Amino acid sequence: MTTDEYGQLIQFLGQQFAQVDARFARVEGEFRRIDGKVERLNEQVAGLRGEFDQFRVEVRAEFVGVRDLIRLSHAGLDRRVRRLEEGR
Repeated sequence: MTTDEYGQLIQFLGQQFAQVDARFARVEGEFRRIDGKVERLNEQVAGLRGEFDQFRVEVRAEFVGVRDLIRLSHAGLDRRVRRLEEGR
């Protein structure tokens, strides 16, 4: 190879590497954008998890209340049925 051909080869390789560097820069930018989206999703999921935990506590308390009402109602019904049966 002549000196001129080496110069052309180096210039060509320089252009190719510049294109590869530009592609890597675009990919890096995309990764940063995606990382930001993932971070926002993580924050949203954490917030939803907190809301879901709060909802679960509220529902559990409601079920305790409903269970107590059913027991009370059942006890009253049982008492009335016994009175009716004893009255026969």
